Amino acid sequence: KYDEGYEIGWERGKNKRSSGYSNNQNISSSRKIHFSELEFRKGQKYAYKNGEAFSGTAWSSDEKSFSMTADGGVVIGAKAYHSNGRVAIDGDPVNKIRTHYDEYGNVMSEAEFKSKYPHIMQKVKAFSYEIKEVD
Repeated sequence: KYDEGYEIGWERGKNKRSSGYSNNQNISSSRKIHFSELEFRKGQKYAYKNGEAFSGTAWSSDEKSFSMTADGGVVIGAKAYHSNGRVAIDGDPVNKIRTHYDEYGNVMSEAEFKSKYPHIMQKVKAFSYEIKEVD
């Protein structure tokens, strides 16, 4: 089971396609890459930074609500987070799998999640303006 992100945020996944990061992300830097610095193509399946395939993690502008991980330009994971920092939605867009969690880390159904955490679903929609799709 691969538990990475939603359609908007990611962190480097377990089933990564390469062993390292590309030159377009300085992993020694504490500055986070934001969604607004990337271009997404083909329905957010591919991520590019400065015209090159992006590898690494990008964050929403608040640097805590959503993350997205790409490897060689392929978006391999997305996450939404609860206010306590725990993962709320962990998605794998490659395999179209989403896992939903309560604020304690317990798995729950999508219907239960939407009912209990409508504010997170609203955030997902609100932050979608940060995603720049080109093509």
